[in-house]
Amino acid sequence: MAEHTQMNRIYSASKIGFNYSINNDINMRIFEIMASGTMLITNYIHNNGFEDLFEQGRHLVVYRNMRELLRLVEYYLTHQEQRERIAHSGCQLVSSNHRYVDRLNKMFDYIRASDPHRYRDLKL
Repeated sequence: MAEHTQMNRIYSASKIGFNYSINNDINMRIFEIMASGTMLITNYIHNNGFEDLFEQGRHLVVYRNMRELLRLVEYYLTHQEQRERIAHSGCQLVSSNHRYVDRLNKMFDYIRASDPHRYRDLKL
């Protein structure tokens, strides 16, 4: 079985998916966990568009330190309905707005806008 298939199975079987962004980046794990239908908890990511993409408490959960991480994990493990609502909302968001095809189309729109004549035929 391919590694990416195994990770999806692990994420899907989990109650909470964990991400830690080392360089304040929006990494693929964020999207993978949310797409699997599992609630994501990630460290605070800022000043790079994160807040424009996701709403804290609606699509995912953000922590700022280890104490808060442990408190939030304990809370969401015992509050299944809230955890599942966030997981569902995050999955819906990623499934409808953040697929690879969506990202490529946005990049192509940006490239076409830079030189409409030269790149008018650029498409998937």
